[in-house]
Amino acid sequence: MHKLILIFAKTLLVQLALGTLLWGVEKSIETQVLFRKAIDGYNNIRIPAICVTKAGTLLAFAEGREAGDKGDIDLILRRSEDGGKTWGGIEVIWDDKDNTCGNPCPVVDLDT
Repeated sequence: MHKLILIFAKTLLVQLALGTLLWGVEKSIETQVLFRKAIDGYNNIRIPAICVTKAGTLLAFAEGREAGDKGDIDLILRRSEDGGKTWGGIEVIWDDKDNTCGNPCPVVDLDT
């Protein structure tokens, strides 16, 4: 029992020390709105997905919807080649007319 308490105390001290060191680290997370409904030509923007290519390009995907869950739903994309500082315009990457194209799920192959 004594060993267990000693291990717990040492673990707690390490966590407190790390927490104290990291407390002063400023976190600078910048947020951006990449898709805006109505403004970007769609009544609804849903199901966002993002990935980074081998070249460092950020690709942000989403569903561009004219209405609800059924009907004309396009897959749309915006890309950034400077780490997310600036973004290109919306590209429609799949439009199957009145059919639903959705649930973007990008996959990056780092080997080929």
